[in-house]
Amino acid sequence: MPMIRWLSCLAVLPLFSGCALPLQPADGKSPPSAHYRCDDGSDFTIAFMGKGARLTRDGETLVLTDRRPASGMWYASETHEFRGKGEAATWRTGHRAPLTCRVSHD
Repeated sequence: MPMIRWLSCLAVLPLFSGCALPLQPADGKSPPSAHYRCDDGSDFTIAFMGKGARLTRDGETLVLTDRRPASGMWYASETHEFRGKGEAATWRTGHRAPLTCRVSHD
């Protein structure tokens, strides 16, 4: 029985791995980032932190973890999802339809 409990703990560990993502790189430099503007007029900034990303939208900062896409980028939490390739991306909140977004060079 203790072995099953231990394996159960290992199974949920990836769900909490995003909690430990540092919000600043260890070397003190700013991480690579991009600013996106979406079709609905909203915008956000995403900073890429190695195995995760920090996304700021409407004054709220979210920590997303890397989801290993076949190509491009894919970062998510339990309630948010960012996917991108090149300058195009989608942003989804909850079960809403994803927003289509593009890198903004403003």
